[in-house]
Amino acid sequence: MNLSLTRPLYGLTLGLLLFTTSCKTDPDPVPSGPPFVGKTYQLDTFTLDPAIDLDGDKKPDTDLTILMASCELDNTVRFDTGGKITVGFGASKCPDDDPNDLNGGTWIYDESRSVLKITDRDDPTIQTEWEVTSAGASIKTISRFEESGVTYTGTMIWKAV
Repeated sequence: MNLSLTRPLYGLTLGLLLFTTSCKTDPDPVPSGPPFVGKTYQLDTFTLDPAIDLDGDKKPDTDLTILMASCELDNTVRFDTGGKITVGFGASKCPDDDPNDLNGGTWIYDESRSVLKITDRDDPTIQTEWEVTSAGASIKTISRFEESGVTYTGTMIWKAV
């Protein structure tokens, strides 16, 4: 793995983990605001462009979903009213799943820029911004970072469950 890409990918991965871990039984009243508020989502696809070799097999990886453990892919996220992120573990449990990790942090949506800003619950200095290009039955989020003069684009599609 290219170590110079570790920090930016950590931000993408952190955002992903925050999003892949919602409680389906937490009923909120029908929210107003962005169309993704109050819905529970599960990661469907996660891609990176341009591709880079992340697993050390000397082949560039574009589809990061296939590099994730199956126990991470059934986790859910919910953007609650008031800016709280609720996360939940799916039926397939990962060995390091911690029931204390159901608070995924907070979110703010900048409608003028279509940007979702996520703040980590444990370290508020860690913030991730995602451009929301579509929302509703699914959310498409895009984040970009630059490393060694190359701009990488991470795209995640979340489906409502």
